[in-house]
Amino acid sequence: MFCKAVLKLLLPLLVATAPLLANVPYNVRILGIDDADIANTVSGASSLLSLRDKPPPTMSALRRRAEGDVADLVNVMRSFGYYDARIEAHIDGIDGNTVVILRVYEGTVYRLRSVQLLADEAMEETPAFFDYIGAPNLELVLDEPAKASEIIYARGQLLRSISKQGYPLAAITDEQVLVDVIDKKVDLIFQVDTGPRALFGDTEFLGLQSVKPSFIRGKILWNRHRLFDPRCLEATEEALLQTQLFEYVNVHYDDELTSNGELPIIVDLAESKHRSIGAGVSVTTQQGPGVSGEWEHRNVAGYGQTFNVAADIWNRLQHASMMYRLPDFVCPIQELVWLAELHNEETTSFEERSFSLSTIVEAQCTDYTTVSYGVSVKQLHSTKSDNSGDFTLIKLPLMWRWNTSNNILNPTRGYTAQVKMTPTQQVLRSNLEYLETIFTGTAYKSLDCDSRYVFAGKVVAGNILGAGRRAIPAPERFYSGSENTLRGYNYMTVSPLNEENEPIGGRSIMVLSSEMRIRFRENLGCVAFYEIGNVYEKKWPQLHKKQLQSIGFGARYYTPVGPLRLDVAFPLNGRRVLDDSFQFYFSIGQAF
Repeated sequence: MFCKAVLKLLLPLLVATAPLLANVPYNVRILGIDDADIANTVSGASSLLSLRDKPPPTMSALRRRAEGDVADLVNVMRSFGYYDARIEAHIDGIDGNTVVILRVYEGTVYRLRSVQLLADEAMEETPAFFDYIGAPNLELVLDEPAKASEIIYARGQLLRSISKQGYPLAAITDEQVLVDVIDKKVDLIFQVDTGPRALFGDTEFLGLQSVKPSFIRGKILWNRHRLFDPRCLEATEEALLQTQLFEYVNVHYDDELTSNGELPIIVDLAESKHRSIGAGVSVTTQQGPGVSGEWEHRNVAGYGQTFNVAADIWNRLQHASMMYRLPDFVCPIQELVWLAELHNEETTSFEERSFSLSTIVEAQCTDYTTVSYGVSVKQLHSTKSDNSGDFTLIKLPLMWRWNTSNNILNPTRGYTAQVKMTPTQQVLRSNLEYLETIFTGTAYKSLDCDSRYVFAGKVVAGNILGAGRRAIPAPERFYSGSENTLRGYNYMTVSPLNEENEPIGGRSIMVLSSEMRIRFRENLGCVAFYEIGNVYEKKWPQLHKKQLQSIGFGARYYTPVGPLRLDVAFPLNGRRVLDDSFQFYFSIGQAF
């Protein structure tokens, strides 16, 4: 009886308070910000937005959430230089829905007026180089908005600049951001204790297994007792990673000097797997199906030597190679490459069987520039052409390459330029000489910040000077029409034709390619392309003559090792006796 009486008394109270216990769903609008980057940052920092799926139980709780958001977002605006920014929050009912409106009043952006560097009180004197470290060294621009992210980045740049002077243990002991509300300016003051000047000390290696320590020492860009410079550590890390022998490289140091002022260096390494095996398949209407295989050992004797065996097998083309690469040849920037190649190919223009041996020196001159030179001997047997026979050729290839692209298989920005010159001397049979020169250039431009829209362009131009066309072995002449140049035309048939409309090869080439690449999902994309060019009988491209053109489209499936591509190309100037109505290509990597 007592329980029933209590329930009768509490029931009206529960019914009356039920609406107050329900959650309050809401939407958010942020108004008053014109800059897209600032608007995105403010939205990302808003608790109202991040917690929208967890609405508060009451309207009062929603107001408290909005008030907390206002304080946080004002700090975000200040981080972009808007120190006078105000934000007002209003909760309105619009079309029966609760909407929190955040009205942002940006005010005037405060700009950086000066950057000053002071010596800490613990230092006996101010180093002279303090006078030379200013805003440009810290990557700050005077009279630009005083953004917090750039000021934070400047701290690291300041310590790096001081470290370059031989002070690796420098520390910022005080930092002042002085805001002038009258002139709307910001003055930045750093107080620094440089610590003692240091010399390079002993170097210790951690994590080595099969790689020889002497190989690592050959990559080190500092000497003991020399003045400390952090750039040597960074360049050594990069050089070790480029050997592909390590998954992880970290060159660091402790925060104490030895009694003689030296700083011990620690090279912390984790070796990667040095052996790899790979296989692939390709399909084109020109060549049919093809398979490829490769085996590689990247640390043959513990000094980073690479031994590689590879083969590509198609219906009408077979190619095999064996390569041995010796790093640090004569100097750290050079590599010596020994290469043996076996090639067999049947085309509409000729049949070729060849074997070549090459010795090439490759030098990485700068971060973007590579030069290679060497000697090659090629034994060539050519049939079904206007110059069939056996040829013994000695070549002296010389190549210069400049590359700023950001990826090998799927570049989205940057440029490449390559010039290859190959003087060739025929021996044993006749005294034939000729010089082949070919230029290849590419450009990649991202049209948005996420690189989902990329425009790519390519130009190939070359010529052969010296001997006449007929004297040059048919496989050594220029041809086009492949999965990489003038797609859509039959394989290796773009060239001058004889009276029977058979390709005979040319002495010059000019082909232009362009692609619009669109990536609409993480793993999926598409491509539209246009190509124009030709191969010419004369030693210089004859641009006044008819140019062959093609268009096409393709699909891309992006994988961690590169995009799988399927292209379909249509020749716009198809030759009745040589070309089909379309060609398709399936392989890995972009066309260029």
